[in-house]
Amino acid sequence: MQELGIFVKTFFANISIMLLLMYLASLVYKYLIYKLTPGWKEALFVVLVILGGWASMQYGFRFSSGTLFDLRFMTIIIAPMFVRHQASIIVIGAGVALARLTFGLNEAAVVGSINMLVMSAACYFVVREAARRRFGFYKKMVTVIFSVNTINVIFIALFGVIPMEHYLWRIAPGSYILSVILSFMFVLILREFIMEANRKQELLLYNERLEEQHRLAEKRTAELQAAKIELERKNELVMLASRYKSEFLANMSHEVRTPLNSMLVLAQLLQDNSDGNLSEGEVRYASIIHSSGEDLLKLISDVLDMSKIEAGHMEVNREEFSVSELLQHFKYTFGPVALKKNINLTVKREFGVPEFLYTDVQRVRQILNNMLSNAVKFTAFGSIQLVVYKAVEVEEAGSGEVRPGDWLAFSVQDTGIGVPKDKHSLIFEAFQQLDGSTSRTYGGTGLGLSISKQFAELLGGVIGLESEKGRGSRFTLYLPWKEAAAV
Repeated sequence: MQELGIFVKTFFANISIMLLLMYLASLVYKYLIYKLTPGWKEALFVVLVILGGWASMQYGFRFSSGTLFDLRFMTIIIAPMFVRHQASIIVIGAGVALARLTFGLNEAAVVGSINMLVMSAACYFVVREAARRRFGFYKKMVTVIFSVNTINVIFIALFGVIPMEHYLWRIAPGSYILSVILSFMFVLILREFIMEANRKQELLLYNERLEEQHRLAEKRTAELQAAKIELERKNELVMLASRYKSEFLANMSHEVRTPLNSMLVLAQLLQDNSDGNLSEGEVRYASIIHSSGEDLLKLISDVLDMSKIEAGHMEVNREEFSVSELLQHFKYTFGPVALKKNINLTVKREFGVPEFLYTDVQRVRQILNNMLSNAVKFTAFGSIQLVVYKAVEVEEAGSGEVRPGDWLAFSVQDTGIGVPKDKHSLIFEAFQQLDGSTSRTYGGTGLGLSISKQFAELLGGVIGLESEKGRGSRFTLYLPWKEAAAV
């Protein structure tokens, strides 16, 4: 019993020493080596464990001047909990074996060193097999604890300097049970220690990431604020430039229109030749001047309309108007031109369309005027029809989007040159026509349809197009029926 009590004191002294070393190691890790690479960390751990084995032997129980009883084999048991490479277990066993020889070179020292090598080799193979079979942590450590403690007892009984009978009957039973229990306790303590250290490390890393994200967020916020200020400054410049452009175009259109109208009146007077004092050639020249002036006046009006739409200054003035009067206006306006080209022009209002409608008649007139002008321009023979009717769905030109509902439709259909399907979107862009040859043959700026489309959107409607090359065209202005028919 006295020997067992001494063994218990030795066990607890050894455990205390190892726990103290582990605590000191945690402080060193926390403040000095936590940023090292995994390889360096493992090398330092191996050195620390060998030092712990030496300290265990330093305070172990001495049977005689050369015989020691201690817990040096605990270094083998705890090694699998920390090392990344299984070969480090053999290195630790060899290191502790050499440390045993520093306490005196005798038979007990040699046996003790060989015992450490045998236990480390056994632990190495147990860990390899546990990894191959994918053991969990606790299953692996239970296997290691029983294997190392059993081999230690068997080796000391067979090769130790203590008589086998005395060791097996008086020392081994108590020391084996106590060693296993303390091994489990030490492993559990270290397990909790490791988990707590990992939690602290994860918390530290999490805080560092939060601080980094906070710094990035502050940096991005500052960048966004600077970008916002820059965008506001540029927006002010754009608005200022747009206002200057609108004012310039408005002033220029007024300044240009005044003398241009005078030129048109004078050219018309010369073209009429009321006094009959101009030659036929001079009258023709006056006619060219008058025609070119009207084209220039129309171009100025189109550019001004485009500028107002882009600047958002175009206003909608809805009013009640007569459909019959509108159709009669177009018949009187384009009838003579169509008759001159031998084209049959018809206008009609289908059943269901009320006599009076409510919308911006000036914009509607301008859209239909562009459509009829194009129809007369691009039709060499055949007919042109202007029809007002009620539609139940529309298909927007270019996009192909179908919109159901009730719509008021103004349709202009001709038998002219037509528009290829792949050009349906192109002709609604500013300054665009079918191709260069068309522009040279028929003239025009390519602004009419672009302005018409934007006017239609301004009124809440769309423009539809049905056309094929060589088979004529059908342009249709669709307006919401509920608003247009609400007189």
